[in-house]
Amino acid sequence: MNQPALYARSNAAQRESVSRVLREWAGRLRWSREEQEAVLDVGCGPGDVTAQLLLPRLPSSVRVLVGHDVSEEMVRHAAAAHTALAPRLRFLCTDIAARDLPATPLGACSQQLQGFHKVFSFYALHWVVDQR
Repeated sequence: MNQPALYARSNAAQRESVSRVLREWAGRLRWSREEQEAVLDVGCGPGDVTAQLLLPRLPSSVRVLVGHDVSEEMVRHAAAAHTALAPRLRFLCTDIAARDLPATPLGACSQQLQGFHKVFSFYALHWVVDQR
């Protein structure tokens, strides 16, 4: 879907499901007190779930939450809608299923993906044709 505003207005069921999962599981994650962690949200779409549900549940020690999506329109919308949360919240457009991930503003994407301490993905991985 390439209508980010419509998607953000129409995802109430997904938001409720994600809220329930985060309530149940977020408290079970272990977070470093010494190291500022980086967190990735794969398939962030318009960024509303990333900014409004995931980010508030992360400890203040998290240095950055990066929302990742394959849709340029979704990423542009997310970045514009949540600009006040930068630099702690960033959005990048990359196809997570690509064999050779391109460079990004945060550095080489393949290095960035290896540099995340936690990875979240809600309602995205089922869209990836080649799961490997």
